[in-house]
Amino acid sequence: MKPIEVAIENGLKLREFENLKKAEEFFLPLIEQYGNELKKLFFDVFNTDLQYSFTFLDIFDKIVRECISGKKYESTGLTLEKFDRALGVYFGDLAVKTRFGKWVVKEDGFVKNRFNLGIEEANGYCYHMGLSLTSSDYNPNDNKAVILKIFTEKFHLPKIFKSKYLEEHLVNSINNFNDKRYSEANPTITISSQEIDNFKRFDIIPHLYDIEVLLQEEKKPNTRDEVYHYLQYYCWKTQNRVVCQFLIDRLKFEESIPIRKQFFWSRLDMIENLASYDISVLLRIANDNTDKNFKNCQDLLKKNKINYH
Repeated sequence: MKPIEVAIENGLKLREFENLKKAEEFFLPLIEQYGNELKKLFFDVFNTDLQYSFTFLDIFDKIVRECISGKKYESTGLTLEKFDRALGVYFGDLAVKTRFGKWVVKEDGFVKNRFNLGIEEANGYCYHMGLSLTSSDYNPNDNKAVILKIFTEKFHLPKIFKSKYLEEHLVNSINNFNDKRYSEANPTITISSQEIDNFKRFDIIPHLYDIEVLLQEEKKPNTRDEVYHYLQYYCWKTQNRVVCQFLIDRLKFEESIPIRKQFFWSRLDMIENLASYDISVLLRIANDNTDKNFKNCQDLLKKNKINYH
């Protein structure tokens, strides 16, 4: 099947609602319901308070494995299906309580009136819909970390960024950006309201060739993501024409699955004044309905009041 056919087939499996309000009335109460179910299971069967912190995740994985191997979720009346839903809700609540995202209900992008529950990242442009964690993610016979690995992949938690292609002070700038991006600042503030790095004083234009080489040679998507995040916010902070155009051009070459394509294209929303850039490529795609990104480009151009017909 073609990717679009798979996407439509998956969309048809989702629940159907008349509108978003009806979908939210169904989905949002389930967060508290399944959260309470899991809390009861952890306390009644394992005498453990369910916690929402990264330091708790080793204990969480251990208890989940015991639940799976001995079907202990049945002790509090849960079926395997409901246990899976509870795990998915915990994953989402972990993201919310650690300020990586918020709960959202969204209509499927391919099938009208089909909705799903998921997490919108705190930066506001990436979504993780459906259950991100289920019992099928666990192998009862090993002790490898599960939920932290999946969380890291979903939310691109930064490790120390290293690259042989970039100069040390640029690597340091990217790491400084990551430190602030994932800071535990209190009170809670979103990434867009934080003062990130000294972008207005740091000129990365001389480093664009090296960045281009890195993005071409780096095989790990999450490592490329760190650089894309950095470039995106550099564009947002500076509106630098050269860097913005570099980001647009790079998106043409990003070879990824359709969902990641959507993820990358959506980053162009951070560029406020497309009219001042060479947008011939965007115009061409917007008028080519055989290109999977044509609708994204149309929406982007309309948002910037640019006629694409």
